[in-house]
Amino acid sequence: MDEWVDGNDRCLVNFLVDCPDGLVYLRSADITDVAGDTVALQNLLEGVIEEAGRQNVVQVMTCSVTSWMFPVIKQIRRRHMHIFWAVSASDCMGLMLEKIAAVNDIRRVLDEATSLVRFVHNNAAVLEMFRDFTGSERENLFKPAKMRPAIPFLILESILSCKDELKEMFTSLDWKSCSWSKTVEGKTAAGLVKSSSFWKRAGMASKATTALIRVADKIGSDNKPSIGFIYETMDQIKEAIEHEFRNSNSRYMPLWELIDEIWNDFLHSPLHAAAYYLNPTFFYDRNFHLDTEVSSGFQCSVIRMENDQRVQYLINKQATQYCRADGDFENGYAGDEIKNAHPGKVSNSFKILGKLFLALRIWSIYHVIEQGYIKLVFYVKSIADLWWSVYGNRCPELQKLAIRILSQTCDGSGRFSLDRSLAEKMVCKDLNQPEQNRRRDQMFVRYNLQLEEANKNKRKAGGDIDGGAPPGSRSN
Repeated sequence: MDEWVDGNDRCLVNFLVDCPDGLVYLRSADITDVAGDTVALQNLLEGVIEEAGRQNVVQVMTCSVTSWMFPVIKQIRRRHMHIFWAVSASDCMGLMLEKIAAVNDIRRVLDEATSLVRFVHNNAAVLEMFRDFTGSERENLFKPAKMRPAIPFLILESILSCKDELKEMFTSLDWKSCSWSKTVEGKTAAGLVKSSSFWKRAGMASKATTALIRVADKIGSDNKPSIGFIYETMDQIKEAIEHEFRNSNSRYMPLWELIDEIWNDFLHSPLHAAAYYLNPTFFYDRNFHLDTEVSSGFQCSVIRMENDQRVQYLINKQATQYCRADGDFENGYAGDEIKNAHPGKVSNSFKILGKLFLALRIWSIYHVIEQGYIKLVFYVKSIADLWWSVYGNRCPELQKLAIRILSQTCDGSGRFSLDRSLAEKMVCKDLNQPEQNRRRDQMFVRYNLQLEEANKNKRKAGGDIDGGAPPGSRSN
């Protein structure tokens, strides 16, 4: 569900379906008049579920935490026990960044950094001087971003990357002879750049969010299922923050609490814990920790997604084989030696990707970010459900469940940047029924053409490896 308020204060929503062929647009609706009507909203969402096929729906994902959504989802879950609910990972990470940005010391340095960037960019002579000192005719301190809450932190990173050039510029003869150096704004900007306190605070604020921003960017721009990695990734983000603050409890714990607040209230789902459990990359790693949350998340997913008790029994029995790496699972077992990750059953390319993935897994996320390998980590992430299609054939019930879970996304439609203005122009309740139907058809065609093109572009950019998966390795 892609929800927003347009320029006319209408509350609009696009309904889309994530399926094996990519994201598909279904319909749009104006819910302005029923935003407080739980029954009307429930009926609307029920209609979408029926259109997609209730047996096909695994989870409902929203991109906001609006208050009217919670009672609706509560009612839907009562009627459809097999359906899970979560807020898009990118939007949750955006909320985490907003909360971190509101912390007093961080808020202050972000405001200072923004004022410095505005001063440099709003004055042509100063911007030209800055570019002379950086040696680039196009160097900018302002860095646009798809995720708005990330922009202040990206600006901070940009300033930190040009720290030496800015210091040199604001102490140079060129600056002292510039008319802007005599203004209040100029003196304030120069004072900031010369302040060791500013640079120290800027560095701390950047350390607090670098891992979060990088992961959010990759999840939001990728086109492969990410649910098998979000559970472990959130722990790695927190570990990266702890490392950056040199294990200082008083510095990193407040940030952990802000992250956990959003994770626990909006993002975390039993599906995430089940996907972590079923992802062999993590499960067969010596650092895997089977705690109560993970085991209960797996059991909850089994019970809610499969109502046949006989099948539930078979899944749990087969899960024992998976735990012990018995039978075919032994062939796919990573063990302690990375070189044994994927023996001869699969292609050389699969083996190479598997080895790279497992090797990179044992690095902490801050090393991944520092070395620039985070793209590769996300590039090979569809190996988890592909692994099940290769090694899970003798446990068909568990295999089916694993592939269905690991094929899920944890992000919403925001990564495709749908043109909301189309729905704003086309959705109108005052038109007669034939005209409304005609506009719905137009939106269906135009949005799905846009999504088809976006899917093609993402596959080209990411070197999509899903096409090499065995038949049936992806599921709704």
